[in-house]
Amino acid sequence: MFPDMKITIGIDEQLEESDIIKLASSGADEFFCGIMPKEWVGVYGYAVSTNRRYSLREHYIDWSKFQKAVTTIHKANKKMIVAFNATYYTQKQIPLVLDYVKRVCDMNVDALIVSDIELLLRILELNYKIDIHVSSESGTYNSKTAALFASLGAKRIIFPRHMTIDEMKSVITNNKNMEYECFIMEQRCPFDGTYCTPTHGWHHRSFCQVNFQRAIYRHLGNDAVNLVSPDEYINWKNNRNHYEIWAELMNCYQSILTMRDCNIMQCGLCSIKNLAGIGITSLKIASRGCSKETGLLSVGLVKKILSAPHFSEEFCKSVRNHRGICDIKYMCYYR
Repeated sequence: MFPDMKITIGIDEQLEESDIIKLASSGADEFFCGIMPKEWVGVYGYAVSTNRRYSLREHYIDWSKFQKAVTTIHKANKKMIVAFNATYYTQKQIPLVLDYVKRVCDMNVDALIVSDIELLLRILELNYKIDIHVSSESGTYNSKTAALFASLGAKRIIFPRHMTIDEMKSVITNNKNMEYECFIMEQRCPFDGTYCTPTHGWHHRSFCQVNFQRAIYRHLGNDAVNLVSPDEYINWKNNRNHYEIWAELMNCYQSILTMRDCNIMQCGLCSIKNLAGIGITSLKIASRGCSKETGLLSVGLVKKILSAPHFSEEFCKSVRNHRGICDIKYMCYYR
């Protein structure tokens, strides 16, 4: 059992009060969200986000609905966290973002997720008694970076998606007096958010999930190319197949995934014991924009592992309930 680990889940305006209550009852300890008010959209549109989400359904748009969600979460004795984790804001955007920060703080949210150091410093100047969580988009890859954020008053580090358990352990070992959060379910990405600066807002589908068909040639220099051999082509194709499984370009999901699998998607259940052992205090379910069924199912799966009297990889695989996916490590967070 891992009673001290928290489950932190992303929510959005799609959820009704009853949905939030179900998530809290199923084991969610903390809820996080982004806000994209109409006045922001009127100037910048959705393609320029306050919080690294770019579609209408991934945010809270209406302030009254946001306040209702905060009230519902607090009635359930859970916490509400708001993300302002764009990698940077322009000088014209900063005053508007700070106005949103003041507004959510006045609504008694429990913490803010921040990436941009300038925004972090400006928030500290406001003297709000609120916890600061450093976003995964900030790229806390080493101990010195964690120490810097700790010196600025941050309470929690959210590790980037691509860090290994050993890499996270090294950071935690050298910075004991902080909370640490990592991803456990949903929205794994083939790219690193810290260095991925394009917006997803210009296309109906995230470009990083598009499988571009390309011919391959041998480069001869001076813009000249030549055909590759059949053996070279086969080797490239095999490598491409491995990449597609790792990157989850959604080519095979209709062939190997059940409807239940499509509501679970990316998973790291088997690593919970190791994550607890290195000092991870919160497990993030990145489900903003996902279906209600996805969030509820993901919380239930993680809670089942945390509450189990005995941990084993076999038990985790039985909870995931698709051994074939586990065996090839498809959609696996910690390979």
